[in-house]
Parts: sequence; C-alpha cells; structure tokens
Amino acid sequence: MTIVEALSQLANRYSSARYAGLSAQGIKEGIDALNAGMMDLYRFLPDHHKSMQLPLAVESPRSVTISPVNESATLSTVGFQGKDAGRTVIASGDEIWHRVAGESALRDIWLGATGVTAATVYHDFVYGNDYPFDRLKTDPVILEGRTETRLRLINPNEQDRACQSIGTPRYYWLESCGVSQGDELVCAIRLLPLPDRAYRLRVHASYWPKRILFTDVPGNANLPIPDMAADDFIKLSAAHTIGLQGWSEVSATTVLEQAGTARGNVSQHPQSVGRPRNRVGTPRGY
Repeated sequence: MTIVEALSQLANRYSSARYAGLSAQGIKEGIDALNAGMMDLYRFLPDHHKSMQLPLAVESPRSVTISPVNESATLSTVGFQGKDAGRTVIASGDEIWHRVAGESALRDIWLGATGVTAATVYHDFVYGNDYPFDRLKTDPVILEGRTETRLRLINPNEQDRACQSIGTPRYYWLESCGVSQGDELVCAIRLLPLPDRAYRLRVHASYWPKRILFTDVPGNANLPIPDMAADDFIKLSAAHTIGLQGWSEVSATTVLEQAGTARGNVSQHPQSVGRPRNRVGTPRGY
C-alpha cells in the first residue's frame, strides 16, 4: 500500500470531499490520521510482523584534523561530518577518548591545549538511517569471510574493561541518544572494541515505522503495512478523523466500532497465511 492509496481510501470512505476534492488542509489532516493509525497498528500487531533483518555497514577509521579549545567542548572550526555524531574520536593532546557531539562539538570538555591537532574517528556507534528500531531481537552478527560471529551483550558499566582497545568488535550494548524536546531520538549499537577496519554487521531488530510527512505525498512511497492488515489500518486511521471538519461522512459511533474490530483483527494476524494452525486445542501461548 502506497501513501496515495492509503490517503485515497481514507478520504473516499470517510470524507465528504472524497480524495479528489481534498484541500491542502484536508490532505494534512489525512496524513496526521494515517500516522496515528499506523502507530495504533504497530501497537497491536504481533511481534512477528514488527521485525526485520538490517544489513549495516561499519566504516573504516577516518583521520581528521580538529581545532579544540581548552576547557570547552566546542571546536573553533568544523572538524567532523554529521554522520560522526556519537562516534568515538581519539585525538592527541588529551588523555580521554572523546565522543563526537556534532560537526564542531565534542561531548566532553577538552582539557588539552588550544590549537590544531590530528584525530581519528572510529565507527563504533551504528544505527540504521532507513529503518528505526527500538530494540534488538537477537545479538548482532559480524560477518568475516565465511564466518559469522555473534557479538556478546555487555553491561555498560563494564565498558572500560573492553573499550580501551582497537580491533575486531566482540561486544555491544544499546545506547539511546538525542534530546527529548524536539530532537530525533536514536537507538544505536555501541561496538567494543573500536572497529579497526570496515565490517559487515547483520542486525535482527524490532521495527517501528517512520512518520509520513506532507512532502512524502508526491513521491508516493510504499507504507510498511502488511497486506492482510491494510483494511484494518484504514479503519484505525479513520478513528483519528472524528471531529475534523469535512471528515464526518460516517458517524463517530460506526467509526469507533470499526476501529475496535480492527484492533482485534490485527492482534490475531498469523505469521504466515500458509502456516499450519494449532488444531490440538492447547491454550494460546503454549
């Protein structure tokens, strides 16, 4: 299901203007309803519909030149790239291993001399740009040649024992970053030791969809909606149009009843329509 297909189904069923007659405000209201409906859908979907394999790339260490200022976390010039945020940087002139906070900022205060110094940025902070995830379902796997090495989850309190080295990653933990007031919250994988070269990483993650933006409509991208849940998704979205002008084609009571039925349907979706059913009679979950 694409964005336009979802928006047209929602409008043709629940808007007096129909899809062809939607104003810019109507389209925005429809997108807001689809976003809310998608959050509802993923809240009730079984876990097997909310996971995916993510192939992630770990980049090789990169040499940079930075201009730190004594007793400040802000650099005098831009020294990093936007993608470096969260990564570890080792620079001559200060005893600690720093973390990148922005293109011209470190996370911690620089206690070395003011000036220009050489540094190395390590890609030990890994996350997916295309698919946000809130937790991992299994440990990440490092692919080396024909072997697959599963990383071991480590307590962040034990990081000092493992992180003060550079080599092949063998440990990880999940780290959340970002500012809650308006900034994007990212759940990332912290690798230990610091990667000494480029690696392939495979992650089995719990999937959560990104919000639909008004600017996404012209591109008509596909929505991450299981085919069997498409109709229930529209009904869940319709519940968020109640009270909006021009979205009262169906009574609020009927819309809420349809949404309630949709929630029950979504929670019962099997992993595969061809998968054998439980015919023995054991209770659900056994």
